[in-house]
Amino acid sequence: IKGRNMTKLKAFLTGVCAILVGAVTTPLMAGSGNIAGPYIAVQMSANGAVVNGTATNSNSEVTNGTLGKVYAGAGVQLGYAFPVSDTVLIGIDLTYNPASGMISLDSGAGDSGSDDITLDVGGVKTVSIMPMFSITDSSAVYIKAGLTHAALEWTGNVEDTSLNSSMRGEILAIGTRAVTDSGAFIQTEFGVNNFDSMNVDIKNSTGSATANPENVYGAVSLGFRF
Repeated sequence: IKGRNMTKLKAFLTGVCAILVGAVTTPLMAGSGNIAGPYIAVQMSANGAVVNGTATNSNSEVTNGTLGKVYAGAGVQLGYAFPVSDTVLIGIDLTYNPASGMISLDSGAGDSGSDDITLDVGGVKTVSIMPMFSITDSSAVYIKAGLTHAALEWTGNVEDTSLNSSMRGEILAIGTRAVTDSGAFIQTEFGVNNFDSMNVDIKNSTGSATANPENVYGAVSLGFRF
């Protein structure tokens, strides 16, 4: 495992352990039945899209660096939480976020501005499994793991035939959910999407690049459990 991924994994596991310790040490009441069932929610998020990679321009100049964009998003969630015991549930969650973030890729000092590339990432769809742990009769903490699909739109000096129109990745997240007697709930979540690497070929020259995109986000959802 690469160093930066190992660091993320350690940080994620530390957070999970802290949540589980809290769940064990907090007096429990049978609450999974109050949280279980189908639900729908509106999600608002703050996102940080980051692309780490290496680029080579037509003069064989190599650049290593990181590009990023911070943007807000809004989406919808559908899911079902299945009770496993008085304090444990397994949730199946579907999330769609139509928001997009645009990143401009500078071709390098040796090339003209017309050689620049723009990448628009949006339409993020996620399918995930959520083990949930009830800590009171109306609240729970959870961890989430799943698969993510995002749409890509490239403009500028790129070979369209060499590019993917979408990318896939994996999501890891932790969060909390609090449910009222009426079924309304508020949910908070922090997570990371790690996407597959991409190879980019420049149309007007022999330049190329390899990019490793990821997305870090924090989200708040307002929903209703039926």
